[in-house]
Amino acid sequence: MSGDTAPMPRPDSGLTVLYSGSFNPLHIGHLAILRALCGREDVEQVLLTVSPRNPLKENISEASAQARLQAAREALARHPELGGKVSVCDIEFRLSPPWYTIRTLDALTGKQGGAAPGGQPEQGGAAPDGGQPAADGGTAPDNCTAPDDRKAAGLCLAVGGDQLADFRRWKDYGRILREYGLLVFPRAGYDSTALREDLLREDASYRIILIDAPQVDISSTDIREGLVSDPQSFLM
Repeated sequence: MSGDTAPMPRPDSGLTVLYSGSFNPLHIGHLAILRALCGREDVEQVLLTVSPRNPLKENISEASAQARLQAAREALARHPELGGKVSVCDIEFRLSPPWYTIRTLDALTGKQGGAAPGGQPEQGGAAPDGGQPAADGGTAPDNCTAPDDRKAAGLCLAVGGDQLADFRRWKDYGRILREYGLLVFPRAGYDSTALREDLLREDASYRIILIDAPQVDISSTDIREGLVSDPQSFLM
């Protein structure tokens, strides 16, 4: 694969990677991405973050969120080889909607400016994390925190080439690219190198790193709708 595959320029720490999605369901394509992330020397931990509802996807019901979260935990338990780096993160269940990725990233790093008194997030803001009250009055679990300034500075987001093509639709996408950065894995039919170059022409300070990962020709939709034979064999 062409493109910049060097480590993300960061302080002297490993990266904490937010890998979020509906995961309805998690499948072997997601597993391949998790393994690729874990295989990078610059990645210290991966937060597999189940989103109650993607603001850009109308076909995912918030009602299935708890079941998807539990399924993610069970899937990870079936792959102990990932346990050293990957943990399931439920932070978005502790934030009020809409579940924009910028709010999740800000909550993980404890950035100020979006929290109302008492820890209740304002519309479009971020709930504080690291033991601070979250939107439901609880606290975010330890496996969802960036526990010190060193790790907070190393938080980034993993997305596919298809998401990179659509990234300008994401709320505050410029802030995500400047302040956090992306690790982009390949997706069939998308030229990630060209997409990266297009965004960098907009702002050369954007942090976009292309990574190698196997491309598995399967989707959650195919599994849900029975478009593949023996769907269970494709589950993570």
